[in-house]
Amino acid sequence: MATDDRLERYEPLIRASLSFGARDAVIIPSSAVVVEKRISLKCRNGCPSHGTSLSCPPYAPGIGVFRGILAEYAYVLVIRFVSQVRADETILHALMKNRYDPAVTPEIRDRTMECMDALNQESRRIHDLMLGLERIAFQAGMPFALAFTPDSCDLCKKCNVKNGICLHPEKFRYPLEAVGINVIKTAANAGLTIKFPCPNPPDRIALLLIE
Repeated sequence: MATDDRLERYEPLIRASLSFGARDAVIIPSSAVVVEKRISLKCRNGCPSHGTSLSCPPYAPGIGVFRGILAEYAYVLVIRFVSQVRADETILHALMKNRYDPAVTPEIRDRTMECMDALNQESRRIHDLMLGLERIAFQAGMPFALAFTPDSCDLCKKCNVKNGICLHPEKFRYPLEAVGINVIKTAANAGLTIKFPCPNPPDRIALLLIE
């Protein structure tokens, strides 16, 4: 945990996080953020955003690059939101399977897509809240504060991957897993338990790198 003087400096960020609807907001040293190579491999083998969004591998900063960036920060604010999305566990625990498996019934697929749409809308809301938190940190004298979100960027209907240039750089942010952050271990280092399969409703984790 941060020292008392650091906590006092960051208290406005914690209060703002809670006012934004977060259940928990915890300051940890940047060294407590766990970065692993296998996380980006999991992105490659299971996430439909891989290679289709500039926010995700192989376009996101590599593990080595991000570790170097992380070392330039002193502390991190770990934020847990509890999702407002509820669904039958047979849907919530098998989103990718239900989306792509041809053996899944149309009824299950439709319910799965409804759940995914609701989660995506919630991710956009959390994304906007994190940008707001970033601005609060900036105004408090932390110009390099940087948010990481719980899902891939979807600011555009189709990402401008072909040209390699983001059309909304002021809003573009990376999801935690894209840079190799092990969300489960990092949350544990903040005293937050993340369970798998995910609870119903699921936890949504975001980070703010701060000085």
